[in-house]
Amino acid sequence: MRKPKQYTPKPKKKITPRQRSGDYRIFVGAFPDGEKIDQIQQLREQIDWQTSQITPPHVTLAGTYWRSGLPNATSESLLIDKLTGLAPYLKPLSLQLGGVYTFGERVIYLGVLPTDKMLAIRNSLMAVMGKDKHRQFKPHLTLAMRLKDEAFSTALAELEESAWANGRFTIPIHELRLMQRGPSDPAWRTFHTIPLTALAPKVTLRPVSETDLDHFFAHQQQPAGRQMAAFAAPDPNDWIAFIDHWHKIFLDRSIIIQTILVGDEVAGHVLCHSSFGEPEVGYWLDEAFWGQGIATAALRQFLPQLPDRPLRARVAQDNAASLRVLQKCGFVITGEDCGFAHARGEEIAEYLLTLADE
Repeated sequence: MRKPKQYTPKPKKKITPRQRSGDYRIFVGAFPDGEKIDQIQQLREQIDWQTSQITPPHVTLAGTYWRSGLPNATSESLLIDKLTGLAPYLKPLSLQLGGVYTFGERVIYLGVLPTDKMLAIRNSLMAVMGKDKHRQFKPHLTLAMRLKDEAFSTALAELEESAWANGRFTIPIHELRLMQRGPSDPAWRTFHTIPLTALAPKVTLRPVSETDLDHFFAHQQQPAGRQMAAFAAPDPNDWIAFIDHWHKIFLDRSIIIQTILVGDEVAGHVLCHSSFGEPEVGYWLDEAFWGQGIATAALRQFLPQLPDRPLRARVAQDNAASLRVLQKCGFVITGEDCGFAHARGEEIAEYLLTLADE
């Protein structure tokens, strides 16, 4: 009979311990504002009043960190100096929010898309502040975190049937806040702001080339972009239909179309075509370049090339970002319409806009 081998337990993986105590806490977050955020705050107040009063709606980008000392700005003067030096290298970003999710059975939150720009800012912050508590970073906007049992289930069920679960919206961010909360503080407070002041890249237009089509095909496959544009190709992955569509555009000399460049990168396209006998403008921008004023800059460069007035445009009524772009360029709402949007699989409402003679 063989002698059984002696059992030797495998050594446990070494895990960096999380700091769990100190005199006060800090974090850096993005605090969006606007009508949508006001609605979110009202929602938070309805389902979890206590959480809604501790901090406004925000997305944490670095933190929280426990710190030692008095909970005031003086205790963080060295960090503030470092963040001040970092600010000129941080670019403005956009928060892309939507979808209702949970952490366990206590926390309900809105999902936030972890874009490359967001992750770049987070990495820069952690290079200055050190690693935070998140072993896996999942950006989110907390709606409730103190609900239990039936209250949690009821709130979650209602939210999953609401527009917050299915809608997607984008909000530009031009500054971050360094937040602090001491043991006797009823809520978090801002004690330093970090402007996102990196210079915006140069936006230029040029004629479309065949090599741009790979970029445009990738753009039309972006889910958030299709949701916002609404009126897009029925099948975003159909390369043959895509190429056929673009070759027809190249052959139609009445269509004016140009590629949007940000620096040397292909960021999208802008065009003018005939719709119901009138010139109509439109554009498509890569999600990576949203919220930086690029669409507005491109359209402002494009419009002087179009001598005919009035010019028309149309936009889904829930596409607030594109509506703002058009209004900044002088378009005004002159009507409403509805049509079937392939990207959403349903009929949606549109605004009709006009740019008249000055």
